[in-house]
Amino acid sequence: MAESIFRVRPEHQGLLVHRPETGMGYQLLSLPSSQFALVIATVYAVRFRTRSELFQGLQRLQRSLDQAGRERPSDVAGEVLQDGDLFDELPVVWPEVVNREDATATNYLQSGPQRRTTSKSVELVHDIASNGRPKMFFRFCATEVDPRVDRNGAFVAGTYATTFNDLRMVPSGLAAVGRYALPIPESARYVRSIVTNAGHKMGTALPRFSQSGGGVEVRFENSAKPMPDLAHRIDVG
Repeated sequence: MAESIFRVRPEHQGLLVHRPETGMGYQLLSLPSSQFALVIATVYAVRFRTRSELFQGLQRLQRSLDQAGRERPSDVAGEVLQDGDLFDELPVVWPEVVNREDATATNYLQSGPQRRTTSKSVELVHDIASNGRPKMFFRFCATEVDPRVDRNGAFVAGTYATTFNDLRMVPSGLAAVGRYALPIPESARYVRSIVTNAGHKMGTALPRFSQSGGGVEVRFENSAKPMPDLAHRIDVG
């Protein structure tokens, strides 16, 4: 079996950008042979079969990212990420993103490495139609470049974000990790904003990856284009 944590090859990152997210900044993929892969920011991947393997892989990935910022990468042997494929041999059919309402995703992602549940998640329950009034939305990311935001500032289809109102509850990148239940505790200190009237779904971030959740999430089913000539208007009081 190939390495369980790796960097997704650049040619495959472009394919992942055009697939929907499972949550803000990550995608859960179903692979052949009862395997899964959690891909973070379309760049870093953890391949696993069990909950325990997933959380062990996330811990290793975090150590690797920490190591990348040190002056001497050789201090931690074997934790330098290499480019890899999402499977040992690429099949003809590209893997499907697991719908977050699927019980499989709930069981793997909802909490820590030991807990397992058969209950169905309460997901994004409000459908907000497109209208003429622009609103502001935000995405948090641990990297300076967010592949799901194009050069014009648009969000690609299937992208998660949060609202202007909820942003006021997030004073730092580490607060964003907990509030939106991001997969690794790397400070999500880079924030991208968009003013748009695009339709979206809205709900509450559930506990995942041992994070508390509780923030407001939105998902743009279709791409969200910015409205640069129109300003977001806040309430009077």
